[in-house]
Amino acid sequence: MTFKNIQARTRDERKAVRDKETWEKDRLRARKEGFVRIDTSISGSAMTVQAAGSQGYMSDADRFHTDVAGEEKVLRESRIARHQMTYDTRRRSNQLREEHRWQAMDAKAAEDKARWDHLRQDGGKARRNKSSCEFNPITLKYNDGKDGERLRQADSEIRHRASLRAANLQYNSSRAGINPITGDPVPRVPT
Repeated sequence: MTFKNIQARTRDERKAVRDKETWEKDRLRARKEGFVRIDTSISGSAMTVQAAGSQGYMSDADRFHTDVAGEEKVLRESRIARHQMTYDTRRRSNQLREEHRWQAMDAKAAEDKARWDHLRQDGGKARRNKSSCEFNPITLKYNDGKDGERLRQADSEIRHRASLRAANLQYNSSRAGINPITGDPVPRVPT
C-alpha cells in the first residue's frame, strides 16, 4: 500500500499565499452582494444617505411618523371592528340555531297533531279503554253474559279452595280440636 505524502508548507509560504489582497478578494467573494464597488470619495454619514430615485431612497416625510394619534385610532377602530364582527358572527350563529330549533319543534308538533288526528279517526285508542276483566270496577258487579258468568264461577271456585285450605291448616295445627295451651275448644272454620 502506498501513501501520497505531501510536503507541509512552511509558515512563510502560507503567508505568501494569504496576503492582504487575496484575503480581501476571498471576503468579497463570500459576501452576499458579491463584488460591489463602493464610492470611497464620500465619507461619514453621506455613505448611508441614498440618492433620490435610488432603490433605497425614502423622503423624510415618509421616514418619520407624523400622525401617531391617527395610527392609534386606526388600530383602535380595527380592534372594535374585529370585536363587532365576532359579535355579529355569534349573533348570526345563535339566530340560525334558534331557527332550526323552532323548525324542529314545529315539525314535531305537526307530526304529533297528525298522529292524534289519525288515532281519533281510527278509534283504536277507544277500543283499548275497554276493561280486561268481566266486571264493573265501580259497582263491583259481574257483567251480563257468558264472560261474566265464567268469571263468577272462577271466583267462587277460588273462594271454595281458600276455605278448604284454611280448614286443613286449622285441622293440621291441632287435630284434637282444642287449644293446647288453654285447653279450650277451637271453633272450626266453615267450608
